[in-house]
Amino acid sequence: MKMKEGLKLFIRVFVVLFLICMGTAWAEDKPDAKDFEVYTLGEIVVRGEMQGVKDIGISTEVSAEDIKATNSHTVPEALAHVSGIQVTYGRKNESEVAIHGFEQSQTLILIDGVPYYETANGKLDLSQFATDSIAKIEVIKGAPSVLYGPNAEAGVINIITKKPSDRPAISASYEIGELDADKFSFSHGMKVGMLNYWLGYTHKESDAWKLSDDFKRRIGLIGYRTGGPPAT
Repeated sequence: MKMKEGLKLFIRVFVVLFLICMGTAWAEDKPDAKDFEVYTLGEIVVRGEMQGVKDIGISTEVSAEDIKATNSHTVPEALAHVSGIQVTYGRKNESEVAIHGFEQSQTLILIDGVPYYETANGKLDLSQFATDSIAKIEVIKGAPSVLYGPNAEAGVINIITKKPSDRPAISASYEIGELDADKFSFSHGMKVGMLNYWLGYTHKESDAWKLSDDFKRRIGLIGYRTGGPPAT
């Protein structure tokens, strides 16, 4: 019995030492190899079909030709010609774009497909975007919020800019209006190697607003009261 137990113990020790020697030799041959592998379920591919945005909503595209035909200088001016959109201006001449009566805060604004949020005032003034560098404007109305996420209850406005090519693009315009109103715009774009750039400048100035023909000017006085508001 003792001889059998001793033989079994010898065999076990021999097997352990043999495995250790083999593992050491294999590790010396492949020093960078790891002694374990990460378990994985393998690659999972999910395929399906989703109904397009244009199929569930009302889609309108304002092309560069449409912008030029309507002589629109800013994005709100171009959107004012789209059905279902109302454009108004506030006291500081900031624009408000409403789709089907919904406020602009309920409209998702995209620039080249990227959501744009104005964190200071909570509403983006689209008048700051000149149309010289815009290729087209996509307007999606209806129920696209399922695909675009939040802030798209009214619809989506996607402003797509121009992508310059190897051929330089230059455009300039100057307009003169009544009451010393003038507008000057200049844009230039080009592709240089891996660099794409598009520069634009717009200046609009007006000295006054046209009043009624029967308006009579009168010189007024402003008086200040101590501890109270000014009396005019």
